Amino acid sequence: MKRLIIILFLIVSLVAFATEEELKAKLEENPRDFEALQELLEIYEENEDYSGYIDTMLEITEKLEDAPTEIMPYVLQAARYAADQYYDAESVSLYTYFLNALPRMSVLEEFMSAFEYMYDYDGTPEEVIMKSISAFDDQKATLEEIRNYAEEEYLTYVQSDIEKILYEKFGETQYMFHYLESLLRDQKYDEVEKALIENEENLKDNPMFYYTKGVLAAVNEDYDETYKQFKIARAMEDGARKLDDALNMLDIAYVPDYLIEFFQALLIDLDEKNQQLNLMNYAAKNRGIKWISGFLEELPEPPKISDALKATGTLYAVTEYNPESDTVYFTIVDNSGKKLIRLPGMSYGRFFKSGLLYVDFSGYDPKVVYEGEEEKHWVGYNALDVSPKGDKILISDYDSIKFITSDFEALWEYDIPLYEAFPISWSVDEKYLMVENYDNYLRYLINTGTGEIIETFDNSDNYDYLFLGKSNEVYGIDYDGNIEKLSPVKPLLTSRKAKWAIMVDDENLLYFESLSGFLDNLYLGNLMLYNTKNHTEKPIASNVLFVPALIPSVTIKSGKIIYTGYDTELEKGFMKVHDLETGETTILEEIQHVVLAFPDILQR
Repeated sequence: MKRLIIILFLIVSLVAFATEEELKAKLEENPRDFEALQELLEIYEENEDYSGYIDTMLEITEKLEDAPTEIMPYVLQAARYAADQYYDAESVSLYTYFLNALPRMSVLEEFMSAFEYMYDYDGTPEEVIMKSISAFDDQKATLEEIRNYAEEEYLTYVQSDIEKILYEKFGETQYMFHYLESLLRDQKYDEVEKALIENEENLKDNPMFYYTKGVLAAVNEDYDETYKQFKIARAMEDGARKLDDALNMLDIAYVPDYLIEFFQALLIDLDEKNQQLNLMNYAAKNRGIKWISGFLEELPEPPKISDALKATGTLYAVTEYNPESDTVYFTIVDNSGKKLIRLPGMSYGRFFKSGLLYVDFSGYDPKVVYEGEEEKHWVGYNALDVSPKGDKILISDYDSIKFITSDFEALWEYDIPLYEAFPISWSVDEKYLMVENYDNYLRYLINTGTGEIIETFDNSDNYDYLFLGKSNEVYGIDYDGNIEKLSPVKPLLTSRKAKWAIMVDDENLLYFESLSGFLDNLYLGNLMLYNTKNHTEKPIASNVLFVPALIPSVTIKSGKIIYTGYDTELEKGFMKVHDLETGETTILEEIQHVVLAFPDILQR
């Protein structure tokens, strides 16, 4: 009996399979055979084969030149199945197909509710939304209606995207500040500033214009400017009512709560006596802050980088690390070794033009800062590197990179989380750079002028590190420490095992031979200079420090190699400069029990 049941089950299954294949064949021959389509979809639903259902409807919609009403219920159901199964691209395609054929607000609302949680689709969110409403008679009115729906349903991303469209495409500046809030939330402060500048004439009578300028000042910790802009806004008509919106923007921009409360106490009432009472109340509620201020009042002003940069002659930058106290200080010294400035909380700095680039970790978010003939901030970025000639910048956050010119213009950017175990590699002529993706270990060769990815390397199993020579020449260091030029493969005749390397010029290559681990994930070893033409090499220095990081542990500028190291026997760190032309080495700094790293030079 049991055997009979199994045989009957197999027969039914084979019949069902045969029926499915027959129905597919009918639809292949005639995509408008809607009876066959209905039967096939019923089979998929009975078997809970949602992928088959979705794929079938995608194929049908692609084959039909028109959009017959007979298939629209199935298109809508397929879109829903795709959303439920997290097939974002398929769901977007099917919902858009339906809405372009039957523009119904209820379905658009349904789509936007699903779209709020989608991310894997073609195009930008704004392009998807505009395509989905292309068949509606009044697109602007449709957007405004769906924007209100998104606000009611807390679809924050959809609301932001629609407000961006209404502001950018239809010129509706009343939606601008909601859109700017989303930019603040995403830490896109440059875009906020640009929008304010471009729309100043239209917005100068709106208190939110000045409030937003004040928020940007607070992001850069210029609280005097924040207070100035907030006072202008508060004194305007409707300024009092908009104060809460401004304080909320400060919160979105991660300004500390105690400062937000302080601005509220300052601005809730501009009458001098009432303002004083509000500040007294603030002090009473925050006694700890008043106690702390007693220690801070008598402190001298902290040293300024701008003052150190005024010194004449050659300057050197270096990071000091004290292993015993686990503290880091950034210092600038002159040619005699005299310290011009010493600042805590900065891991490293890089000279750029006549100023200095560094990462500031003192606030809620890290930021890359430039101080020189002008001051620039890139909030949210936590790493930087400067090109060999010192006229281009690459900055990165945890998920992306941005390329900046000497005029501080952002030329291009990519969503690439950088692998930080090795430095970024620049070609000698700065026309190309090589970066590695932390997520998949792919290496990208990028044209710095256009941002185009010229080549992608997926050979991480063969090479521990890839670096650039002149132009787009690529070299690799394998896991045995051998260096070879790629394409075609040409081994170099180095005598030591290389950990890292950098081109000095078109012919000479500097590589680091790791001899021992040091502290936590640092290395000590030798620096070797290798000529790629005549294959000769010579040692440059010993006890040299290599730090796994995005920036190189050695700086090469104007025929000089600046490096740091640590003498484990004498227990002291050092910074030295080697002149490639004369072969002379000069000690710039020596400090007992302190590790020096990331040296740089500004020659004047």
